[in-house]
Amino acid sequence: MATRLGRSHIFSLSIASVLALSACGGAGSSGDVQSQTTASDVDKGIDTTKVSKLAGSQIAVVARGALAANVGPIMQVRANGQLIGTVETRSPSYQTYYFSTPALLANGSPVEVSFINDEVIAGADRNLYVQSISVDGKTFASTDSEVRYIRGWDEIAGQQDMLWNGTLRLNYSGNQGLIVRARGSLADGIGPLMDVWLNGQSLAQVPVRNTEYDDYTLNLPTTLPPNSKLDIVFSNDKVMGAEDRNLYIESVTVNGRQVKSTDPSVTYDRGALDGVAVIPGQEAMLWNGGLRFSLGQAANSKLSFSWANEHVWQENFDGLTATSGWVFNPGSEFGGGAKASAVSLVTVPSGGKALEFEYDTTTCRAHGDCPVYAAVVHKLAQPVLADTLRFRIKNTLAREARVFALVKDSTGQTLQYRPERCPFETAGDDWCGLEVDLRRPAAHWGGANNGVIQGNITELSLLVQSLDGVRGRLPVKGKLQFDDLVLAKAPSTVSLTRGNADAKWRELSFAGTTERLGVAVHFKGDRKNSEELLKKAKEAGFGFVRTDLFWNSVEPKRTSPASYDFTTADHLIDAAGKQNLKVLFILAYENLLYGDGTMSTEAERNGFAAYAAAAAARYKGKGVRFEIWNEQNSGALCSSVKEGFWLPNADGVSYGKLVNATMKAIRAVDPNVEVTIGGMLPSFTSSCGTEPTLFSFQYMDDLHKAGGFNSVNALGYHPYYDVAEQWGTELQMLRTQLREKGFPALPVWDTEWGVSSACPDGERPCAQGSDPFKRDRQAVRLARRFLVGLSLGLPVNVWYDLKDAGIDPSNRDQHFGLYDNSLNGKPALAAMQTLAAVSKDRLSGVVPDLPAGMHAVRFQKGTNTVYAVWVERGSLELRSDTTGLINAVDVQGRALHTSGVWTLRESDGPIYLTYR
Repeated sequence: MATRLGRSHIFSLSIASVLALSACGGAGSSGDVQSQTTASDVDKGIDTTKVSKLAGSQIAVVARGALAANVGPIMQVRANGQLIGTVETRSPSYQTYYFSTPALLANGSPVEVSFINDEVIAGADRNLYVQSISVDGKTFASTDSEVRYIRGWDEIAGQQDMLWNGTLRLNYSGNQGLIVRARGSLADGIGPLMDVWLNGQSLAQVPVRNTEYDDYTLNLPTTLPPNSKLDIVFSNDKVMGAEDRNLYIESVTVNGRQVKSTDPSVTYDRGALDGVAVIPGQEAMLWNGGLRFSLGQAANSKLSFSWANEHVWQENFDGLTATSGWVFNPGSEFGGGAKASAVSLVTVPSGGKALEFEYDTTTCRAHGDCPVYAAVVHKLAQPVLADTLRFRIKNTLAREARVFALVKDSTGQTLQYRPERCPFETAGDDWCGLEVDLRRPAAHWGGANNGVIQGNITELSLLVQSLDGVRGRLPVKGKLQFDDLVLAKAPSTVSLTRGNADAKWRELSFAGTTERLGVAVHFKGDRKNSEELLKKAKEAGFGFVRTDLFWNSVEPKRTSPASYDFTTADHLIDAAGKQNLKVLFILAYENLLYGDGTMSTEAERNGFAAYAAAAAARYKGKGVRFEIWNEQNSGALCSSVKEGFWLPNADGVSYGKLVNATMKAIRAVDPNVEVTIGGMLPSFTSSCGTEPTLFSFQYMDDLHKAGGFNSVNALGYHPYYDVAEQWGTELQMLRTQLREKGFPALPVWDTEWGVSSACPDGERPCAQGSDPFKRDRQAVRLARRFLVGLSLGLPVNVWYDLKDAGIDPSNRDQHFGLYDNSLNGKPALAAMQTLAAVSKDRLSGVVPDLPAGMHAVRFQKGTNTVYAVWVERGSLELRSDTTGLINAVDVQGRALHTSGVWTLRESDGPIYLTYR
């Protein structure tokens, strides 16, 4: 920009490349900016090809339709909740449909494509298929991570096929936001012309006619080059008698970070913009010229993690032509070992290479003498000393398989590690990174045999084994590809700063986190109690409650035709609505008017299905969801002792028949109500002498064969794990099973999980449920668990329980509440309220590649960003940029110092850092 500005230097850009300015804020600004250029503008030297007319954002949807009764699917398009177009998509091949918004879309704006007239007529199924959505030239495939598919309460990953009424929601994040706060003084009825330039290119012009300061907003490119220069240029200065046309710039704000025109970094180049008459920045632009703002790192308000990498050995296989010393180990000490396998190099889609080997432990000898594992082993040419091992695997393990890592030290000691199958941050990826802390082995043998690496690491192995000993003997067969192995020294300090860094954010985008969080509530039945508990649930920050709708209470007498009493439930629905809470009803349990309670007869199944359909019909359109039974994969009956929820023993076939009958009855009265399979336990152990009943693949297979997955909207699960972050591993295994059964898009709902303050870390015996330390531990585990569930994109996450059930200090079941038995808040309540407050706007990212045991989640709150950071074991020092840091709080919302240095401890839980 060394030459004088004139009309010959101002060029016109198409609407796809010119980012039109829009106005927001003070009165009068919208009308001013939307004013069209007049003839007098042309006469007075304003280039009309560049003046913003607020054309807004341009949206293009590539879609096709399948017709029924010669009517195509109706597609509605909304932006920021406003309907901008409706069209019937009749074409059987993909075509592009164009829409415009009244104003430019800012980052985080939701763009929704809805299908509203789904129907099957005479065998023809009307469906909508959406290939992509584009906003201002940036295209998002319907399967991209920024796109979600919403069907009622259900939210799943985006997909092209819209086979039901529903909505594809794109949370647009294509650009960076710029706000220019400006005003003008008029001469001859004309205001100053503000021209916004970025790195020598004019983005847009706008006449500023408002004489009071107002905000003018536009979008900058997604990625700004380092040390970018932003110029606000004034080019039509004029004095007409007593009127002096001037431009006044108070500040510019890039992604929430403000730079004032009087800051030391800002300069005012008067006149020719030739670098001659340059003075310090000021608000009043009394002459033609430009205010120059050096954006530097200010344009990137998202912070990233970095740490000192001290790699002592690494292998990515890309430069190899042979397997370089990696050899197969069949595990011959068990059943003669796995079948022989070739170890080979394979080319991956990125163009690089990975190592692959087959695992097969399916061939057993007589008397059950079976292989246990298959492995590949590599002897290091030069032994090294390391604390961590990092590697990536292709996420195609058989559902029964798990990867282990082993190292051998200088004494010949072997140390074994069980990394997560795939961490929750990357559980759904094709490839995922695994990292283990070599200082924390799961088992060890041989050599020094003390569980501590002695000397250097001499040998490295990757092993695939069945879940033997966890879920019963399960042979495995398949292939494992792995890549990018690194042995390194563990960092003691991690930094959170602006600019390029080692750990990149994985972008996520969905709003409404509160409505994904629910709580289990046990209502006594009287109105006062129900209203009080619902008020407490709302105060805690939840969006819905989960509670029982008992069959034997709704149908206390068997009549013909059947009659039902929903009086108590009706009041509950009304009271919940007043608190703006939704309800998830558990359809439960047996009714002895119909049989012996085993639900094994057709009379029991039909009676249950009729009661469920009556409930669905009664609450149709009221946002009520249903869950069929609860923890049905648990049950034991011995002598007079009954334990669990399906008697006499868990039976996937019997339960599957109940689900099938129930769903047929419900769908007949309400095709759109959301219903989930009852939440299943990972394991169940009775106390009456029987063997543990474990969540098994066989149970899922039996449930599937009996039609248990037909017509339901979700699979319920109760992930009672001691380590919250383990949920991602288990969720991936559940999704693998659903994919194998032909239900890849069926969501998983976490319909119950909790921690008792009597034994928050699974310690036994349980004791002192009101102990302050134990209550603090309950709070820490709640926060970590909900952060993981939200990061996994689960549409339903339920905490158990709202209120303590009693005061016996050693009774585990009486201390799951956020409130004690007298409805006094426990520390877990403060943790829940803090989490709800920081997360209520929008989840926007997780980090998939942090040092072992460290996790971070990011939320957008208007112009602010909140970072939740925690460790699941040990401690680590966090050093953070303090520029723009508004506050720092602990897991319970208590203020922390803002010096920029914190020690993260597992015992303290997450900390929340808010930046603007």
